[in-house]
Amino acid sequence: MPKQEQQYLQRRCVIELYDQHAFKGTKCLITGNCPSLDRCSITEVRSCKVIRGVWKLWKGRGYNGDDYLLKEGEYPDHKALSDCKSTASAPAPAPVPDPAWSLECLPFKIHLYEKVNFEGPNFETTVDCCSLDGCGINEVHSCKVLSGVWDLYGGPDYAEPRYQLQKGEYPNPGSWCASDPTAPALSVKCVTE
Repeated sequence: MPKQEQQYLQRRCVIELYDQHAFKGTKCLITGNCPSLDRCSITEVRSCKVIRGVWKLWKGRGYNGDDYLLKEGEYPDHKALSDCKSTASAPAPAPVPDPAWSLECLPFKIHLYEKVNFEGPNFETTVDCCSLDGCGINEVHSCKVLSGVWDLYGGPDYAEPRYQLQKGEYPNPGSWCASDPTAPALSVKCVTE
């Protein structure tokens, strides 16, 4: 994993894993992706606390099997994890407490452009920007959401109006449904809830 991505994960992704229900037993703090818990100090996840970021837990090693999308919060048992099932076509999980075996922090990345049609000065970020000061751009007139879900705001410090963007390309403010198709965005934030 590139050093820049490792640093991003450490800033944006923190999860506490427990091998027993109700946050008991062996505890392990994770700040990056883990394709197999065999490599960690814990062998299965029966409860967890997501401190920062959005995580995906799989029942299988190597990111295989049923998966669960976990946002910041506490998951004391299998029922709490089952409520977060993200595999749409799979049947509901069995009522027995199956442990998770691998986990991944979901990344966020957006490329912001000062002019429409992805032109002019630009800036790429993986973190919230309450102001564009110091980013090399003054306002956002187009953007490419490379991963994650992002909110763009019409004012600095996350002032309304707010526009939520999924992965994709937005060549102008009208493409993200701005009420004024020429109005720029002035702050951006990752959506973790």
